[in-house]
Amino acid sequence: MKKTEFIIVRYLFMKVKIIYLILILIIAVIFSSGCIDTLHYVGKDGKKVNVSFRVTLQKMIFELFGEMSGEEVDDDYFRENFGIEKDDFKSELPEGIDVKLEEINTELDYGFEAKLTVTEDVIKKLLKENIDIPFVPIRKGKGLRILIPCPDYDSAEAEEDEAVAAFLASAKYRLVISKSFIPKIENIFIKSKNETLTPTLMDFHEVYMVEFPMVLWFLSDDYIEVIIY
Repeated sequence: MKKTEFIIVRYLFMKVKIIYLILILIIAVIFSSGCIDTLHYVGKDGKKVNVSFRVTLQKMIFELFGEMSGEEVDDDYFRENFGIEKDDFKSELPEGIDVKLEEINTELDYGFEAKLTVTEDVIKKLLKENIDIPFVPIRKGKGLRILIPCPDYDSAEAEEDEAVAAFLASAKYRLVISKSFIPKIENIFIKSKNETLTPTLMDFHEVYMVEFPMVLWFLSDDYIEVIIY
């Protein structure tokens, strides 16, 4: 398949120096708190597939870092370092997928939420053209397949990636799947280029929640594939 390069998440770290990550990590460990949360929801409305991809950072961790380093941490700081433009996000997706990007800026969190909408006809067209469709559930027999694109890996950035791995040590990637797609899950796997694992699966009344370490996603050098049947 044609691989869509996906660099959005690296925006969250690209302007932050290693020493800053280490300071933030120390603060996070002291407070036994993760710094970043990711929520990925997939649902269905008739022939439309709706996806929400939400990434937030805890402001408190960065504000404490600011007090330690003497750097001012305000709304402008978050927008400058972690802001994402709609055109940047949309450019990473195939044509035919509608995107709405919203900034999240509360007293506690900063981040973004991307809401994607695509019709089943567009999905079929893209699959015929052998184009990858990130974030969107694709029928695979009686099951589902979801491709989660990962930031590009560069061996020259190994030191940075190690710091980011520590930064993400307690963070979880949460995937919420509406039962309108698949009423019963018997098996589920997370498959990356280097390994396959069985994630945590929680069964709620109308949805399933899949949870796995976010570091697996961030440091992969290819798509992570969620296989469900």
